[in-house]
Amino acid sequence: MRIVKYILAAIILIYFQILIAPSLAIMHNIPNFLIPFVIFLALRLSANGVMIFAFFLGLAFDLNYPGIIGLNALSLTVIAFLVSNFHKSINKAKFSVVIFSIFLLVFLNDLFYTFFFILTNSPATKILTSNIISVFYNTAICFIMVYFFILLDRLRVWIDV
Repeated sequence: MRIVKYILAAIILIYFQILIAPSLAIMHNIPNFLIPFVIFLALRLSANGVMIFAFFLGLAFDLNYPGIIGLNALSLTVIAFLVSNFHKSINKAKFSVVIFSIFLLVFLNDLFYTFFFILTNSPATKILTSNIISVFYNTAICFIMVYFFILLDRLRVWIDV
């Protein structure tokens, strides 16, 4: 039954990402709420389960942007793999270690976008300044949202199915 709650939360989160996240943009950098959800799921589900879940979550989001179809599916699956396999070796009691780990995951996600935009011949200077702002902005959002999801899970606020 827990997986049903996560599926419902993912559907709501995709709508939130598509409809509300663009209004939270800073300098045309839209926060990505799917990364913290994948990080949260990787802490709760098995490695194979979360990678499959992350792939379909990314693919569902990519269906709204046909020009980059598969990019979010790939990046979220890689993030799910990394968190599932390496989160036990990270000292979660230290704030700096957690924030740096999230920073690296967000940076990896933006690296996928950078390679895509370089391949599509976008101006490199615009990519660099936009990515720096995006990485720091999304790191802050991810850090807050991961702990928000953990708090919701501990409070049992999820819908009982």
